[in-house]
Amino acid sequence: MNPITLQILKNAFTAISEEMGAALKRTAYSPNIKERMDASCAIFDAEGRMLAQAEHISVHLGAMPLTVEFALRQFDDLQEGDQIVVNDPYHGGSHLPDITLIKPIFYDAELVGYAANGDIAPSTDLDGNPRADDTTVPDTGAGAPAYTDIGAYEYQP
Repeated sequence: MNPITLQILKNAFTAISEEMGAALKRTAYSPNIKERMDASCAIFDAEGRMLAQAEHISVHLGAMPLTVEFALRQFDDLQEGDQIVVNDPYHGGSHLPDITLIKPIFYDAELVGYAANGDIAPSTDLDGNPRADDTTVPDTGAGAPAYTDIGAYEYQP
């Protein structure tokens, strides 16, 4: 790829991830997202490699690729309309109340990449404020493995 095409694509993917964040902020109910932009947005290629991530919250810069990598190992037959929901702190998440959504992107019925939004439900929206005396992961919220069908999910302690 020549340097000019590379720069055009880099800037296009960065603009897409920034616009994802702007749309998330405009439509959010949570003041954590609406006022602080405590969320992240990124674009990945079909193999799950990050192409661009908006610079919204720095803690997510390292976590987002790990979360997507973990989620894509769990599902190898995603269809148009599917979304993966993850809040596992052991697989790229920062803490349990942070939820990451990963949506496959298709073009002419072919998987071409993924859009990911991380930390879309910060702790104060999901389970109140974490306490200073929390000593275990379950103390901070309800954990769930990666899943695609919310209606079919059953919590397994």
